[in-house]
Amino acid sequence: MNLAKISIPPYRYFPTEMMETDGPKQWAKIRLLQACKRLKIPRQLQPTFSDLRDPNPNLAVSYCRRRVVSIPAFFPLQESISEWKDRCRQILERALEEDAAHFDWNFQTHVRNGHYTKITVTRDTTPIDIRYEWAAKRACLNTPFKQIAKESSHRASEDAVKKAVNRILREVGIKRGT
Repeated sequence: MNLAKISIPPYRYFPTEMMETDGPKQWAKIRLLQACKRLKIPRQLQPTFSDLRDPNPNLAVSYCRRRVVSIPAFFPLQESISEWKDRCRQILERALEEDAAHFDWNFQTHVRNGHYTKITVTRDTTPIDIRYEWAAKRACLNTPFKQIAKESSHRASEDAVKKAVNRILREVGIKRGT
């Protein structure tokens, strides 16, 4: 598996039946190994994951418009171009609102029925790549949290580094941290 070519989409929801095998745990493992590669950590020091899979299953979930929006004719003897464009925008806005309401109802029905699970996003001011590099340094090189914080290009306290690293290591199933 070529880790460099794998990009994890910013999923807001994910199929419930795929969460355990292809969801956040897989994404975390890939990101951690990518961080190891960026940091040039020797392969023998990197974690090995027996269940590693490409975290981008072929998910073709989309909703399509039910009908075509027709642009009204332009009547040059009765209206200006800007008036005609305003009429067109009103028709398009109405169609967008109707479709948005339909799409939302349809999708929320799937969510309520358990087909999709909302992905909880960690809100952190530190970029995700940096957090995974911290975790790689801790997991592979056993670098102390204080040293990671001190050497980081992104200003963070030792406590913030520890919290972010431990969250990642728990997600991938590595016990080291604390």
